[in-house]
Amino acid sequence: MRKKREGQEELEQVELLDSKVRNKLIEKKQWRELAMSITACADGERVQSSGSKDKMALAVDRCVDAEEEIDRAVEKLVARKMRVVQALEELDKPIEYNLLHMRYIQYMSLQEIADHYKKEYGWATTTHGRALDSFQKVWDKRFVTSCDEMHWNVTTK
Repeated sequence: MRKKREGQEELEQVELLDSKVRNKLIEKKQWRELAMSITACADGERVQSSGSKDKMALAVDRCVDAEEEIDRAVEKLVARKMRVVQALEELDKPIEYNLLHMRYIQYMSLQEIADHYKKEYGWATTTHGRALDSFQKVWDKRFVTSCDEMHWNVTTK
């Protein structure tokens, strides 16, 4: 089994961040529904304590917290996705660009990609491996070189 490369890890992080955003949206919806159900209970009956209002305030606070987390996660996702897509667009071979875009931006499986091209699964895995090699070269050129240059500029001043 081949060792994962930085470029591949970066590609995979896009899907992970996207999943986190989707999950945060679900959590926010759950907190909102809880706040609404507490409000409905409190409006429908007389209560002597402020317990239901405290629960509602907590649910609303959690909903607001979830919104802030979603905003941060979306900013991270957009930045990472832009960086990855820019690197993908530097690939010379259209099939490599398309395959990696389908896999890591559109989240298609290698089997779905093979079916799309009317090819065998083995073709998809082989082409995927080659595309990752090409992507890694672009990634290293774009980000490793620029990091080395920034480090060199800082240390030589």
